[in-house]
This record gives sequence, structure tokens and C-alpha cells, in this order.
Amino acid sequence: MTEFLLLLSLTFDGTAILAALLVRRASLARRLGLAAIAAGGMVALLLAGLVLGGAPEPRLVIASGLPLGELRLGLDPLGAFFLGLIGLLTVPTMIYADGYLQPHEGRQPIRPHIAIVAGLVAVMTLVVTAADGITFLAAWEMLAWLSYLAVVLEVDDRRVARAGFLMLAVSELGTFGLIGALLTIGGGRFDFPSLAAGGAALGEPTASLVFLGFIVGFGAKAGLLPLQLWLPEAHPAAPSHVSALLSSVIVKLGVYGILRFAITFLPNPAPWWGPALIALGAVTAVVAILWALFQSDIKRILAYSTIENVGIIVAAIGLAETFRSEPGLGALASLALIGALYHTLTHALGKSLLFLGAGSVDLATGTRELDRLGGLIRRLPVTAGLVLIGALSMAAVAPFAGYLSEWMVLETFLQGFHLTDFGARAVIVGAGALLALTAATAVMVYVRFFAVGFVGRPRTRAAAAAHEVPATMRIAGLLIGAVLLAVGFLPPLVLGVVDRAAAGTVGPSVIGSLIPPVFTDLPGSYRPLVDIGAGLFRGLLPVGGLIVIPSPTLTTINSPTYLTLVEILIVGLVALIVRAIPRRGADASAPVWAGGISRTTPQIQYTGLAYSNPVRLIFATLVHSSSRRGPVHAVHGDAGALTYSQEVPAPLERALYQPILRAVARLAAAVKVIQSGDINQYVAYIFLIVVLALVLRIL
Repeated sequence: MTEFLLLLSLTFDGTAILAALLVRRASLARRLGLAAIAAGGMVALLLAGLVLGGAPEPRLVIASGLPLGELRLGLDPLGAFFLGLIGLLTVPTMIYADGYLQPHEGRQPIRPHIAIVAGLVAVMTLVVTAADGITFLAAWEMLAWLSYLAVVLEVDDRRVARAGFLMLAVSELGTFGLIGALLTIGGGRFDFPSLAAGGAALGEPTASLVFLGFIVGFGAKAGLLPLQLWLPEAHPAAPSHVSALLSSVIVKLGVYGILRFAITFLPNPAPWWGPALIALGAVTAVVAILWALFQSDIKRILAYSTIENVGIIVAAIGLAETFRSEPGLGALASLALIGALYHTLTHALGKSLLFLGAGSVDLATGTRELDRLGGLIRRLPVTAGLVLIGALSMAAVAPFAGYLSEWMVLETFLQGFHLTDFGARAVIVGAGALLALTAATAVMVYVRFFAVGFVGRPRTRAAAAAHEVPATMRIAGLLIGAVLLAVGFLPPLVLGVVDRAAAGTVGPSVIGSLIPPVFTDLPGSYRPLVDIGAGLFRGLLPVGGLIVIPSPTLTTINSPTYLTLVEILIVGLVALIVRAIPRRGADASAPVWAGGISRTTPQIQYTGLAYSNPVRLIFATLVHSSSRRGPVHAVHGDAGALTYSQEVPAPLERALYQPILRAVARLAAAVKVIQSGDINQYVAYIFLIVVLALVLRIL
């Protein structure tokens, strides 16, 4: 049954490719292709749910006819979790794409684009179902090329072409690390059991080199520092439905690769692996969220926020690795990994919702510049409401999903005192402080994002004339928004699934510690929630509980379920008090007076630059920004307009990448003499190569 569903999912993607390429009517090809991709996503989601629910794991062996042997497909709970992400987000993004691509018909190659997206979804499925190294590498390489092709829909735009090429170049750089690591642990056999056995048999120096190869290879896809440079370029350049898949799924496949290869296949971690991942993740998170605060393009803001959240996830994986390296802390390792996977889910949902919202704003206004928007909450009420849900989740505001997943990660960081290694404890303390700064800055980023873009008065005529996007684009957002709210308000709906995906990777199943049974007595103040769960959710929850606790014996703060209920209670109480206060006197109208200004205008509103400038000044040494002030131009009488702009270079651009690029340019200039265009010179090259080959053969 499960083998059939796996083949059926891939068959739907193949059908979408044929429909997009063979059906002559562009509109019919678009609808048939997108519908087939969405159907494949639904089958993938069903398959993932069955495997996570305990159904037999599919196993397929395909005779390739290649010297490297057979190709194997399979699906265990960890792969099923990521396959579920693929299916869950493919369906709404394809619904969204139907409305998004319609205005592009006749101007862009839509039918080839749909075929490429179908191939991309199929390859993502192959990445998480590959059961041997060769199949995985083949799928990983196709993922890089198809991602590039999916991004460059507007191939005539040089910025788009550059962004796609940069993404492809960084991905290929990471592939070298993967090939070296797999060749080291494979020993000529590349099926996953042989790779796991080879990884377990490695000594620490060699295992550390393999670990670094995996981190470089998969970190390039995930966007970890210093390999993040492609992500802020590719996400804004891609069509919005592709941006959503890039951020919510494709980037997360880098996380999957780290878990599958660097964690599962290397079961004997060196003491420094975990702290190194914690430090790398925490630094990536704080740097990325600071840069998000300085961006003006709303898709670039979201792209840097994606890097930030990947940093949080990798820091949690490093924490799990650190706990795993000490005996007796397997339960804490499992808790850290559950937090990482749960945050993977909440970020995938929230960020896909925000990228789809950004695409809707772009379609409705013709711009993604934050300071050219404003007032959209009145003109795009559905889109604005969905963006607000995504922003609150990504800002980790209770009771939204991002809050709960980040709470679990930070709560597990507070358990670092159980470690005996002082150096590891010191790294955890420092990383915890950086993650706390990251969380605070994320609130600023999303307040700026929503307030400047959606509240106030329209800053341009295009923003003032904006109207809601087509129904399919709104329906897609509503689907993701509903799932995101459910994941936040009822975390037991997914925590049992996440526990099954994490169990056995770094430690045992700990769902009993996370969610005590609803229908049994609990000590202390949690009894009221037990009664609520028993009365409202009997038979509905896949696990027996409503309360989320890291562990009854290790808890350092109260249950987030209580915090959520208290928050709802306070908001409701304030609303009732406001409504109960009697109104005195009649309403009066008068002109607005603000510092001598008789009426409000878009020009006196706070801009995104003004909001973020104080933070830029605080971190001026890190950011290396520059600002320019233009001349004052007279407008009316003595009044004038002052132009001001600032430039914030990409992280590590001046310190790392510009010196490398200059060195490569000098090297290219030095060796360009070998490409003279003289046919005689090229014949001489061939002659020398033949002579060298003969000499080597004799030796």
C-alpha cells in the first residue's frame, strides 16, 4: 500500500509535466499541471501520515543498469516528517500559483515553468525517500538545477539571472563537501545501512572531517553563515509560490540532510560537534535577524528571517548533539530535537504564508518596497489578516505557533546545567543570550514589516488603488493560516507526530514527558487543564493530553498552555471593561493638529528606514553601513525636501567575499593567455596532453 502511494505521488508529478508541455491551450495546461502537482502533494501527505502513524515503511529497489548498482527508495519516520512538509505546503502553493501566474500568460514561459515546478516537487520527494547515497546525490543535484530553473522565470531580468546563478553556484560548492564525506564513510557501498555502519566505525579525526563535509554541504542549502549569500538574492527574484517552496521546504531539506547524515550516520559525536553547531546556529540567527531589520524589499526581509530561523533550528540540533554526547541525557537530546523539528514545521507554515502574502502585495501594488506601501489593511483586508497571522507567529507572540516552538527550544537550552563539560555549558549560555536577542529583534522586524506596509496612509498612488487579489490566492493563504493557527492553539495535534519522527535519532521517545495524559490525575496546578482536556478533546487528540511541559522534573517555567489561556483571559477582560465604560458627551470632530501640521499626510508617517536606523547605529561596527544625505530641494517657499539613504552590505560581503572575488579575478587575468584563440596553440595543448598520458601509462 505505501509503495503504491509513493509511486502514485511521483506519477502525478510526471503527469503534470506532460500536461504542461503537451496541452496547447496555455490556461488549460496551467490548470491541469497545477492540479496534478497538488494531487501528488495530497498523496505525499497521506503517505507521510500513514508512516508516522505506524504503517509499514515503503521499500522500492529500481534496477538502474548503472555501474554504481541499484537505486533504492524508502521512507522512515524522519523522512516522513519532511515528506509531510512537502505535501502539506505543495497543495496551497499550487492553488496560489493558479492566480499568481495568470497575469503572466503571454509574457513569460508559463508552461515550461509549471513543468519545472512539477519536476522540482518530484525531486524533493526523491530527496527524502532516497535510501542510498547514489540516489540521494542524484536527487540532490537535480534539486539544485531545477531550483535554479524555477527561480529564473523572468530570465530577461539580469538581477534574476544573477540570483539564480548564485544559488546554483553555492549549491554546487556544497555538493563537493557531500561527495567527499560520502566517499569517506561509504567504503564502496552506498546503501544507508552500509553508510551508517561506516560512520560508526570511523575514528574521531576522520569522523570530524566527514562531519564538517556534511555541515558545509547541507549548510549551503540551509543558508548557514557564511554560505547564506544566495538566499537573500534568490528569494526576492523567484515567483512568490517558488519563494514559498524555497523557504518552507527546499531550505529545510538542508536541515533534513544534517539530521540524516551528520547526526544519524555519525552516532559517536566528538565533544565539540554539538557546541560548534550551537554557536554556528546562534550567530547565524542573530546576524540574519539584524540584517532583516535593515531591508526595504519585503521579500528580502522574509529571506533574512528564513536564515534566522534556520539558525535557531541548527542551534537546537547542536543542543541535541551536545546532550547526546554525555551519558544519561538522552531524554534531553530528544527534547531538543523535538523543538528543532517543531520549529521547522511552524516556520515552514508561517514563512510560506508570508511569502504568499508578499506576492499578493506585489501583484496588487506593483512594488515590494516597504516605504512605497501603507494603508493596505483597508484595501487588502484578507491578505493583511493572513500576513498578520504569519507575522505574529514568526515574531513568536503567544499563542501563535512560532511562540510555542521557540519556547520549547529556549526551555531546553535552560537545561544546559545538566552537562558536566564547562566549555559546553559556556557555549550554551552565550548562545542562549544571542537567541534571546534574536527573539527580541524579530519582534521589531515584524512590527516594522506590518506597521509600515499595512497600517497608516498609502504612501503611493499604487498603494491607494490596490485591491484584493484573485480568490485562489486568498484561498491558499486561508488554508495555510488555518493549519498554522491549529498548530499553535492545539500543539498536541502535532507533538505526537514530531516525537515519532525524532524518536531513535538522538534519544528515546519522550512524548509522555511533554504531554501528560489528559485522563489521569496530575500534581499541582495543572489539574484544571486536565479537566478542560477531558471535557473538550476526548477522542480528538492523537496523544493523551492538552498540557505541554518539557518534563515534570526539569521544568523551569510554567506551561505555555497556561500562559496562552491567561493572555486570552486578560485580552477578553480588557475588552469587556472598555465596553462597560459609559460614554460621556457627544462625539465631536475637529481638524487634526500635530506639531503645527494641520492634517496628516503620508510624508509625516514613520518609514522603515527611520524605524530601523537607531538599531543600525547601535550595531554600526558589525553592520559596516554607510549613509548618504542629498541636497535640500526647495518645495514651497522656505520649505524643502531632504533626501537620505543608507546602504547595508550583505553579511561578510566586504570581509570575506569581496577579497575572494578580487583574488579570482586576478587569477583569471593571469591565466587568460592560455585561451588566445589561436588554433595552433590548442593543437599543441592536445599534443602535450597525449604525451603526458603516454608517459603516465609507461610509469
